[in-house]
Amino acid sequence: MTKKEFVKKMLFLGEILSDKPSEIKIEGYWEMYQDCSDKLLLKAFWNARKCRFFPKPVEFDELMFLDDDEIISRPQLEDISTKEWHSQYMKNTREMRQQKLLKQSPDANSLVVEEEVK
Repeated sequence: MTKKEFVKKMLFLGEILSDKPSEIKIEGYWEMYQDCSDKLLLKAFWNARKCRFFPKPVEFDELMFLDDDEIISRPQLEDISTKEWHSQYMKNTREMRQQKLLKQSPDANSLVVEEEVK
């Protein structure tokens, strides 16, 4: 990815998150990520659209390596009340954690967790 493309994506991300990055911040991110593959950078920018705030470098690193199933689906607030939204969000979060626990292969020193305590 060229520096021009990177800057454009950073500014776009700042616009959609209502947190425009400074020139110094953009330059710092470019210095850190200029050697990353286009695929990883594009994945981080794509995943960052679900952030509430402009991602810090450690969060940007995590966004590069998130699997699609690790992004928690959030119900739309316009469709349901806040209480129902929170309930649905917590349900989705619990289900994701349970799936992760079941995906992990147990070793000799661990217990198999079949259901998370609510």
